[in-house]
Amino acid sequence: MSVNIKIDLNNPVQTNFLGNNAVYHGYAGMPDKDGRVYTEEQCEIEADRVAELGLRVARTFYKWYAWEDETKTWNWESERCKVFYKWLERMKKRNVQVSLNTGWCMPGDVNGAGWNPDTPFKYEDCWTNQVKAYAKWVSESLHQLIEVRGFTNVTYIELFTEPQYALKLKETPDNKHAYQLWADCAKAVTEQLIADNRRHLVKIIGPNEGSTSTSVMNKWVADNAADYVDIFSSHNYQDFITDENYNPDNDNAVLLPLAGSRIQQAVNLEPNKEYTLTFKIKLKIADRLTTSGALIFGAWNPEKLAGFNIIEAGGQPIQRLNRKSVKMIDASELDDGIQEISMNFNSDSAKKAVIGIFRDVKETASIVKLLAASLTVTGETTNLLTHPDLTAIPAGKLFSIKDAIEFMGQVWKHANCEKERSGDPYWHLRGCAQTTIGYVEKTGKPVWFDEYNVRIEKGHFDEPWHGTHRAASMQSLMNSGIQSSLMWTLIDQQWPDNHCTNQDAFVDGDHRYGVMPVLTRSLVPHPVYYSTGLVMKFMGGAPGTHIYEGIGSDFLHATVSKMPDGNISVLVINNKSKADDFTIDFSEKLGVKLNRRLYDPETIVPDERAKQIEADLVFDVDVVLKDRLPAGGVAVYTTIK
Repeated sequence: MSVNIKIDLNNPVQTNFLGNNAVYHGYAGMPDKDGRVYTEEQCEIEADRVAELGLRVARTFYKWYAWEDETKTWNWESERCKVFYKWLERMKKRNVQVSLNTGWCMPGDVNGAGWNPDTPFKYEDCWTNQVKAYAKWVSESLHQLIEVRGFTNVTYIELFTEPQYALKLKETPDNKHAYQLWADCAKAVTEQLIADNRRHLVKIIGPNEGSTSTSVMNKWVADNAADYVDIFSSHNYQDFITDENYNPDNDNAVLLPLAGSRIQQAVNLEPNKEYTLTFKIKLKIADRLTTSGALIFGAWNPEKLAGFNIIEAGGQPIQRLNRKSVKMIDASELDDGIQEISMNFNSDSAKKAVIGIFRDVKETASIVKLLAASLTVTGETTNLLTHPDLTAIPAGKLFSIKDAIEFMGQVWKHANCEKERSGDPYWHLRGCAQTTIGYVEKTGKPVWFDEYNVRIEKGHFDEPWHGTHRAASMQSLMNSGIQSSLMWTLIDQQWPDNHCTNQDAFVDGDHRYGVMPVLTRSLVPHPVYYSTGLVMKFMGGAPGTHIYEGIGSDFLHATVSKMPDGNISVLVINNKSKADDFTIDFSEKLGVKLNRRLYDPETIVPDERAKQIEADLVFDVDVVLKDRLPAGGVAVYTTIK
């Protein structure tokens, strides 16, 4: 079949697109206690490849490199500082702007309670003074980097990463909520920069919330601390990506395909009654010995929910109906077949509740299916739920979440991605980003998506189809309307003095999450290097760049970028396991010749040259673009030579 796409060139989703960017740490050449240090030549090769990929903004971990713990003094000519300065200079020569992650753990990088216990600010006697010392360091860093040494490519700072996780600490400073701890730091940094006449030097990005589907911390910051940020940000990771695994048994069921998926229903209760809640489920999972996460189900307080959001992954408060109204079942305890999970709770004084189930299963090669639900007064048989049979589907219809909402008439609510359709991953990150945009829209400030990747493929980033899947994630974020995205991470990097091996893709301190291996392993990049470069380099990113969304079908969508220099690029991705034709109808005449550059996972052959894919075809385009893409094909049609 052919996919037909219409693109309205009078209706951009973003008018100031700053590019598909990435996390890329300034580690090249950093000292390492075991001598794992790049040569100057390797540092230059790495920087050249960053330029070849088309990176415009690099987000880097920025530590207190100038602090000397033995003397408790600052030395801005320390060995680590000098190495970092060289990295900044390499980025400046290649026109890459830098965003400094000024602090990572919240509040640990301020008070020493996190995985950076050597923080120089912990020596102050209280949280207030620690925050002041932290803010002075941020301001002095900008002075030393920009005003003294001329690194004018340092244009952004990001205040911490995933600061909502402070809720996992048993005690937080002054017993404050995590959001307020972050706001304390943001306020102090803003005021210090103003006092030092440096506020104009950078834009502040925050709160860098993640990994969350609903980004409620951004909503809180928009309501309570918007003056302290120039750009809002949050992030998530793509869990479910393939077209073939969405519903492998073709069951009639409500599907919860992603961590963060949930459905729920409002019900009336009688006070002081005992109730029994039961869900009939089927959990398909690859390996119960390695999976993590749980199914969470029960009764929530409808008066305190933001719409129908039961719970958000990432540590936010859970608005239970009461202390015993919610139950968690570890995914590893559940079998493959159809089974029932059940719990009892007392309504206490409540007359209303929201009944629901939330998927927090992180195993991505899995799917949760709901077949039926029941709420009864304990000991009785009358089911108090409407549409309790979740298999009652019109004949021949795949029962996605979208179908559930339409068929059940909004009785069951779904609160994840509004347009999640038949498992197409295009709607996942796009929906997550648009949720954040909606929360902060009233501030008039832009939104960045500060991390993403394809979580399901961790450890398989050298496989050709990962190139397709990562490009598809980039496309969904462009089409969401965000101003910029930051891939985690651009390249594999050896973290200095680090020997950890863990499930977060670290192997002996080598963080293997990027588009090419560390150069001491191989000079040959992964296939994803080439698809990433196509999107990063040729879809542009500069003030005044317009982005237009082309919604297709069957895992095939499009994006148009119109750049202020007059160049036009069209991105089309066929993110499925069979070839397909497409037609794009533009709302106005283009009258251009577009050079096609095609990434095909079946034919890509990486080599040490690491040069971008050359154009193979030229299309004369007025108002229609037609082509056929192979399975997994990523194509950019562009006026850029």
